[in-house]
Amino acid sequence: MTLVVPPDPKQAPLLVALAELKEGITDFREALRPVNDVALNDSFREVLDAGERIIEKHSRRPRVTVADDAASLRSLFARAKIPREDPDLGKIPTLTALRGARGNILADFDQVLDAAKALRRVPIDSKLGLLDTIALDRAGREGQLATLEKRLREVERELETNIALEGSPDHGYSPQQVGLVNFYLESMQIQLALAKLEARAKQLVDLAGLARAIESIAELTADFVATTRGLRKKITGTLAYSAEAIRPAVNRVVGGFRTIVQWTRRQARRRGLGLGMALPRVSTNTLAGMIEEIAAEPYLGSADLPALADSLQMEVDELFPVAETLQLLRFAEIEEGDIKLTPAGQRFAEADVDVRKKLFGDHLLSYLPLAARIKLVLDERPTHTARAVRFLEELEDYMSEDYADRTLKSMVNWGRYGELFAYDETSETFSLENPK
Repeated sequence: MTLVVPPDPKQAPLLVALAELKEGITDFREALRPVNDVALNDSFREVLDAGERIIEKHSRRPRVTVADDAASLRSLFARAKIPREDPDLGKIPTLTALRGARGNILADFDQVLDAAKALRRVPIDSKLGLLDTIALDRAGREGQLATLEKRLREVERELETNIALEGSPDHGYSPQQVGLVNFYLESMQIQLALAKLEARAKQLVDLAGLARAIESIAELTADFVATTRGLRKKITGTLAYSAEAIRPAVNRVVGGFRTIVQWTRRQARRRGLGLGMALPRVSTNTLAGMIEEIAAEPYLGSADLPALADSLQMEVDELFPVAETLQLLRFAEIEEGDIKLTPAGQRFAEADVDVRKKLFGDHLLSYLPLAARIKLVLDERPTHTARAVRFLEELEDYMSEDYADRTLKSMVNWGRYGELFAYDETSETFSLENPK
């Protein structure tokens, strides 16, 4: 494998990971070729083409958005459905090989994200306050998403017709102008490609991935406009005018996305997130430990999150999934950087082990539809058993396979603690036998 030596040797592991990811994309394309399913081929073709272009650009020079872009591409690959079996032929080698290639490429993305994290580059948190696992069902939202995609294409046209020519080195422009325009163009092309892919995603749209791309488009444009204003004497008047002219098109994109987010929030408040809520991997010991810490001195039921992170010797980004889970289960409330125990959270802190388990199980059934779903199926079946794959397939109607697997594993952990059901790891079966 031949690599260009980077100016900063610290980037070498990231470039190696990117090179392996490029090979993984090639391997996936080869595994897809013999699959005789037009719809499946179509669902991956655009993602593969865009992925190759984006990873190639980062391979030449890793940008500050490398973690965001890798996370968004990974989500697109993870959510695209690959059936476990052919409806007529059952399990066939081509589908098995394709699922294996997808597993490999997801592992390659994880290596890129780990290498980027070592350089302090991690996917940004949306300023719109989204949970990183919210997936929007495309059904019924086609109009909003089509409008958003149309606005993204308008930004592309502005770039191509009014700004691209201002970066040509053949027209005698200053080096500052050429460098500025080409950096902006390449960066915008990556984010616009990711945003359009997400807006056209089949079945499920990753709102966090869409938010990363659109917020990057807005920030890149704001920086571009500010820089052109500072370089008035070194750029053409045409570029200065074009930079200002593209802002309304970008603002329309941001406004359209905010409308989708606001609508999604209203729907979530009305109906709850249902089975579409991906759950984090948080242990019950960690949840109980946080409740106990908040209840004790010096917090006495209410704590500042950064201070609580210090007390628990956790990073703030490690703390948030735990705090959000407590809020989801109505054991705590989060507001303006503080976390406060609810009356149920206070009762949990003061209770003995058996009462804690009963309270936890009751809250699972009341506030997590997946827990209620599993319990209902077990109660209704004469054998009081159910295979895990039955619930995994149902979850995959709302989220990617890896999120579904993580969600079900969390539910197994929490349901056992709340003594709602038992789970046999060998047979991968839920039951009501000896839930303790």
